[in-house]
Amino acid sequence: MNKMCARYLALAMLGAALASCSLSSGTSAGQKAIRSVAVRVGGPSSSGARSIISDTNVSAVNVAVFDGSTYGLVGYGKLSKQAEYWGGAISLSSLPATAVFEATAIGSSGTEIYYGSASSTTLSGDGGDVVTVGMIEGSGIWTFAPQSLSQTGGYPCVASSADGQQLATVESTGHNIFTSSYLNGLWENMTQGTSASGLSWQDLVSSMDGSHLAAIESTNDDIWTSTDYGVTWTDQTTSGSSKNSAAHGLSWEKLASSADGTRLAAVVGSGDVWTSADSGLTWVDRTASGPKSWISVASSSSGARLAAVVNGGDVWTSSDYGATWTDRTPSGAAHSLYWTNIVSSADGSHLAAQEFSNKDIWTSSDYGATWTDRTSSGAAHGLLWFSFASSADGSRLAASDMTNIWTSCDFGQTWTNQASSLGTGNGIMWSLALSADGRSLIAGPANGKIYIGTVN
Repeated sequence: MNKMCARYLALAMLGAALASCSLSSGTSAGQKAIRSVAVRVGGPSSSGARSIISDTNVSAVNVAVFDGSTYGLVGYGKLSKQAEYWGGAISLSSLPATAVFEATAIGSSGTEIYYGSASSTTLSGDGGDVVTVGMIEGSGIWTFAPQSLSQTGGYPCVASSADGQQLATVESTGHNIFTSSYLNGLWENMTQGTSASGLSWQDLVSSMDGSHLAAIESTNDDIWTSTDYGVTWTDQTTSGSSKNSAAHGLSWEKLASSADGTRLAAVVGSGDVWTSADSGLTWVDRTASGPKSWISVASSSSGARLAAVVNGGDVWTSSDYGATWTDRTPSGAAHSLYWTNIVSSADGSHLAAQEFSNKDIWTSSDYGATWTDRTSSGAAHGLLWFSFASSADGSRLAASDMTNIWTSCDFGQTWTNQASSLGTGNGIMWSLALSADGRSLIAGPANGKIYIGTVN
């Protein structure tokens, strides 16, 4: 059993024994989300259409749509980032009882509500203003297709380029790294017959274009990198290295990469956070963060904003490439939890994390300053969350428990179980990766075939 398997087994047993909380949350199937919306303020005579998020006269647009019997307005915009409206100050009594909302915008006064039906792309408001939907997504239903790569073991790590066309994975039988291009279903063993073969790979990350890859392994406890789409690999922390001798033999847990692959971050269990500014050639121990039981790390696209979680501790963030760190959960409900995974949007503003204490998923929309338990009740509560992935804007998330893949298209506020789309008998989904737009998903199971999922 490799370190990753042992770690999750131990956490699973611990999580099953810990008490869980009961707040308010919800899950929703068949969600729809607005990909782009424009608004004209002041009625038909207004000049031009502008982005609803940046327009000063509109404070929010919903990103979650429920069925016609339940109205849920989830605000997201310039003035009310991720504020939730469930009636209260904003009355829903004037809305048509049979409407199926494709989009909703809330005026800056908090009293204007714009709405539309599934058959219309023009949304009328009570003030005579017009909101125009640029693109409406489909039903939010995922479809999954198995890939030809099938090993007797599993796939503890998967990585994807921004467009979802360049994929990489490691398998736990021959302990090799495989890559696939342009979703052609063909996978190539990139490390067989090399010094990088036969290692117990633990994590794998990719640059935006898929050219730069980085991986950690627990056989020698080293970090390896590739700058040619995985064709060749270099052990950057090998024993005796004049550049990174201090980084050899550490209990590496997780990696994170900037969009161009030049800036990397890695965390050590019962150790420190390390960073690299040259695609892994040299590494710096960020001892200012202090030795802790680090277990996961996430990076913004620039690499400047980092977020990391401590197993049995707190969520920490850095805005200066890891030079200094701030404890974001020193008290409160999110303090001292058994965190296991964290993911970040491209700008670092939206974070999401999994934990085993309550077996829940938490999100933050303010760079980690405040946190909300999104699965404190309902079907997605109390699950043994195993892996995590985020789209570039943070709106789309994918998570796997011990059995199923769950997805969210509203920044983690509601979750849909994709069991009916994926099928059964796949075992634990060890690893997940999303494309930048969150519409393509690669899933690596503990046994069987890799799956590629797409959403309509």
